[in-house]
Amino acid sequence: MSNWKGIAGVMLVFILGVITGSIISPMIWRSQIERIMRAGPGPMGHMIVDRMSEDLKLDKGQREQLRSIIQEMHGEMEKVHRQSFPLIKDVFDKTDIKIIAILHPEQIGKFKELIAERKEHEKHGEHGGPAGHGEPWRPGPEDMPGR
Repeated sequence: MSNWKGIAGVMLVFILGVITGSIISPMIWRSQIERIMRAGPGPMGHMIVDRMSEDLKLDKGQREQLRSIIQEMHGEMEKVHRQSFPLIKDVFDKTDIKIIAILHPEQIGKFKELIAERKEHEKHGEHGGPAGHGEPWRPGPEDMPGR
């Protein structure tokens, strides 16, 4: 009989891990994507320009043109993100409903609190929602004289 208790305990831990992972993983994934989008072309743009400048031996004029292209790409990506945000939000809302369906009554209240926190962040644009804004292009190391 004690074997069954051990097996049941392991199964319970596994099931709770799956539930926790299914709640937290989408939040983390979405947060990372939105952090990159909010950062603007700065950090990623500088990395792209640096790498291509080095690999292709770009001159100063080419680097300036590449920065402009990267900045334009970021603007287009931000526009696509804003257009697709309602669709993405709908997917998350449907997922929330499915998760609630598998929770025990005492878990539903806590999950709804998590949803409310997420929606509050989205309302203020803290996670790339409609109010989120990218940062302007900032000069990087490749803009220094002699480069």
